[in-house]
Amino acid sequence: MDTVMMDLLRNSQSGDEQAREELISRHRAFIRQAASRVCRRPLDWHNDDELSVSLLAFNEAIDTFNPAAGKSFLGYAGVVIHHRLVDWFRRQPAQQPLSLDAAATDEEGDEGAVAPLEAGPAMSAYQEQEEMADRADDLARYDLALQRYGTSLAELGAICPRHRDARLSLQDAAARLAADADLMRSLTRTGQLPIKQLQGVSGLSRKVLETGRKYIIAVALILWNDEFGHLKSFIQLPAGSQRTEARQLPGTSSPGGEGGTPR
Repeated sequence: MDTVMMDLLRNSQSGDEQAREELISRHRAFIRQAASRVCRRPLDWHNDDELSVSLLAFNEAIDTFNPAAGKSFLGYAGVVIHHRLVDWFRRQPAQQPLSLDAAATDEEGDEGAVAPLEAGPAMSAYQEQEEMADRADDLARYDLALQRYGTSLAELGAICPRHRDARLSLQDAAARLAADADLMRSLTRTGQLPIKQLQGVSGLSRKVLETGRKYIIAVALILWNDEFGHLKSFIQLPAGSQRTEARQLPGTSSPGGEGGTPR
């Protein structure tokens, strides 16, 4: 991050409205580009509400970005813009659905009419697209959450322990963390893993917890946050045990064939 941007960001977060306005002004082109990429069409500041949503999202990114995470502010802002636009699209009134019966009996023989036999496959394709959009949105939310703790979706493959026993031990610690409201409150408030308290409930050494910090947080966020609904299918908790028998987290590979794969 360049020095000027860092100074503007730091001053903006300290309440300097002039610095905030300058930071936003300098990145209007970025905001429009990020929004256009989500909308898959050119956008105009005077005509498109999507840009107003994206501007508010960029402003939110200024407030919530953590420079200590060592990540790119613009990369973070892009994720926030994507997330807010997806939420905004879902809140928009649905268009009036086409009557399939009327379309099939169109006396004008409209080539765009949809025959009744096509309704089933079309609905299945639509539902599949919606499910894919939900998963993509969950991944975007998850990546945004991970960045607040100094890691990212792209890094999951690197931080996942290669040995099964080590992986299961950290998954167990993550499950205990996610199940303890006080520990999760400490994590979300400070951005730091409560290692001393987690030592007591997990039985793991400080060194092990510090080494596996990012992985523990990555698993705990999925277990704890209902917002990551689709991602919970990547983790399986055996009945009667706090130990997590994980299938692979997104972005990881199965080391030595262990860990399972999504159903």
